[in-house]
Amino acid sequence: MLNYDTEIVTDGKKLWKNYNLKLQINSSDDNEYCEFEIPYSEISKLIQLSGSIKDINGNEIRKLSKKDIITSSYFSNIAFYSDNMLKRFNLIHNQYPYIIEVSFKYEYSSFINIINWSPIWDSDLSTNKATLTFTYPSNYQFNKRTTGIDSIEKLSANEGLKSIKWCSKYEKFKRNILMPPFSTLNPSVRIAPIYFNYINNGNFESWKNFGDWEIEISNGLDILPLQEQLIIDKLTNGITDPKKIITVLYHYLQDNNRYTFVEIDFGGMQPYPADYVCKNRYGDCKALSNYMKALLKYKQIESCPVLVCAGKVIEKIDTTFPSQQFNHVFLSVPLPNDTIWLECTSNTSAPDYLGTFTQNRKGLMISNHKSELVHLPALRTEDCQNILTYNYNEPQDDKTIIETCFRFRGNEFESLNRFYKHATENEKEGYIDQFIPLRNIKINNWVIVPIHRDSSTIILKTNIETGTPYSGIANFLRIDHPSLVLPTFERERDRHFDVLINCPISSIDSIFYSYKFNEMILNDKDTISIDSKYGHFEMKKILSNQALTIIRKVTIPTQTIPLDEYANFYKFYQDILASSKTTTLKTNNH
Repeated sequence: MLNYDTEIVTDGKKLWKNYNLKLQINSSDDNEYCEFEIPYSEISKLIQLSGSIKDINGNEIRKLSKKDIITSSYFSNIAFYSDNMLKRFNLIHNQYPYIIEVSFKYEYSSFINIINWSPIWDSDLSTNKATLTFTYPSNYQFNKRTTGIDSIEKLSANEGLKSIKWCSKYEKFKRNILMPPFSTLNPSVRIAPIYFNYINNGNFESWKNFGDWEIEISNGLDILPLQEQLIIDKLTNGITDPKKIITVLYHYLQDNNRYTFVEIDFGGMQPYPADYVCKNRYGDCKALSNYMKALLKYKQIESCPVLVCAGKVIEKIDTTFPSQQFNHVFLSVPLPNDTIWLECTSNTSAPDYLGTFTQNRKGLMISNHKSELVHLPALRTEDCQNILTYNYNEPQDDKTIIETCFRFRGNEFESLNRFYKHATENEKEGYIDQFIPLRNIKINNWVIVPIHRDSSTIILKTNIETGTPYSGIANFLRIDHPSLVLPTFERERDRHFDVLINCPISSIDSIFYSYKFNEMILNDKDTISIDSKYGHFEMKKILSNQALTIIRKVTIPTQTIPLDEYANFYKFYQDILASSKTTTLKTNNH
């Protein structure tokens, strides 16, 4: 990216954003960067779009024409339907290198946020130069936060307007596993109005005020139609326990509605009314949470929306900068001695399950005149602990049958549960091996054991054919073990960032080998224990009655490991991997 320039102008009521890109394409390997998708919506109107191809000397080769642009609905892999639209086009040429220039402009008739900017168009592309210019009335009130940008140029006032310009660049880098959020590692500028008119008047003077505005724009949208009320009465007839009512209504939501993806930035902040969901049986996170809130309200159960920046990577909320920093909403139900959390976009989650997508971070709980940032519950070790059992039958003709039973929780539970409930049969056949920590195998059969829908555990059983795990040298016998279910960390020289373990890593493996271990004894220690400030590993080896049992336990708790400690952590990690791989027996020459 040669130039990435963003110009933002407001008159205090409307907002205009103009983007100008200049990109150099060096070979056919870069063709993916010649394809563009420009989203827009009723809220963010696309009022200008142009593009061209130029040679390396700046001579124009071709302009983007209307016939080159395809207009379509915005679909994503997690959406059945979307309100948003896309302009799709490509600017591909066959003589390299060449230059692509693209410009597009949005108009917002009302707005709640101004910009969350970084000098990055695509994280895989370096940006030679990026600029952000903000022009506003001299009496306009806003707040800003800058990170990693020292060069700020104040432009001269013009007819009662002021401008601020930021300049930066971006050098692409190789990412690491479990690294800090990408957004925290690059220069950024965040600008938010103090006072705004977006559906209703509101302000960011405090989180409480923002919450009060959220309540105002949702007022009256949680009314159920009579037909829906009759259905709810029938479902809850005779039930008096609030927790049971919550579960029944949550199941009804999951079974009768589907999630549709609408980005908050393009889809707005106001939810669709509850009767809209009743009629259409779909909605985004705002609509489904509002609908669930309406179901509970009808049964006189209070609930509160929670705004959160969701994702498996935990983005930090700037708590001293009240503003729209969220991309998702779900529901909390405060009870006298408990709080129930409801993820209304999922038809696989159990009630009161905060998964890896929303756990252990700040959220804004919306409550009348009491809205505040709260810390959402973190997943505990027992919530993430996988229990894996392997039964190795005696080899026949250098082939071994392994019967496994894996009980997954946490991240693996969420992935397998979604897969089980949504994948087609063909997809399942080609995907199930990703949940089996063994290589060079043939899966004879597998089954996912039916579990209660409100369980946060899922069980996978398999019958696998593989080679022999035994190899003999002289009077020694080496036995290979399945790999531990652990992330693969980089070597020290390839690690450039802190390690953020946002959820505990925990597993208990039991491995049973049936084999004729006649007259053999352990050549290793029967117990291995590795303790560190970063976690714990234990391995027990039991040889008895011609059978070998291996029990491995590993726990690495939620933590942040600074880069300057990575060498120590990596050694601890490698010690675990090396210790867990094999067991050696030897002939008992007594």
